[in-house]
Amino acid sequence: MKVILLKDVPNLGRKNDVKTVADGFARNFLFPKQMARAATEQAVKEAVQRKSAKAKKQELDLKETEELIKKIDGMDVEIESRSSEAGTLYAGIGFDEIREAFEKKKIDISGSVLKGDPEIKEVGEYELVLQFPHNLEADVRLSIVAKAEQDNAKEATKKKKGK
Repeated sequence: MKVILLKDVPNLGRKNDVKTVADGFARNFLFPKQMARAATEQAVKEAVQRKSAKAKKQELDLKETEELIKKIDGMDVEIESRSSEAGTLYAGIGFDEIREAFEKKKIDISGSVLKGDPEIKEVGEYELVLQFPHNLEADVRLSIVAKAEQDNAKEATKKKKGK
């Protein structure tokens, strides 16, 4: 019996694949668990259309990701943060702060993840690797700079006035 898989099925195939399986396997396992449906002529055409649309979307997504990586690979990003005189940050820098620094430059890296431990706790320069979908990576230099004490005093004054 020919079936169209509605989900990825281990050792059988991926979603929208047309497969030939035993009648009993289809009736007793695949159909009750809504993992497949009978492969009628119309259903096969629809599955092929969905598969090609998905492939086009993935290709477009890959091109967009490659363009983004070309733009940010080797980029220098600077983040100012309050720190002690010894250079220890009062609040660690994580992926959210790094993402915000990129957003200030009008670059969206929300679809990526940081490779390794992103928690930075000291002033200095760091080499980071951003991993994107499609197994693509971009190297970024991150500079953590201590905010000037005048800036810290201005923030404290603003906070007091705001309360």
